[in-house]
Amino acid sequence: MITNEAQYRSNKEHLARFSAAATKLEQLELDAVRSKADDLRAELSEFERRQIGEPCPAL
Repeated sequence: MITNEAQYRSNKEHLARFSAAATKLEQLELDAVRSKADDLRAELSEFERRQIGEPCPAL
């Protein structure tokens, strides 16, 4: 429980920091998911090309 102005300001500052950190984490998680999806698309595409006998580009 907040009992004075100093605690109030401190808690408000902490909340702002936590909110900013959460936003950064959300973006990092989204970037990671997109990156993994790109990897999976590339693997699927490579497999599909091999199935029809097309050469796969070298990495």
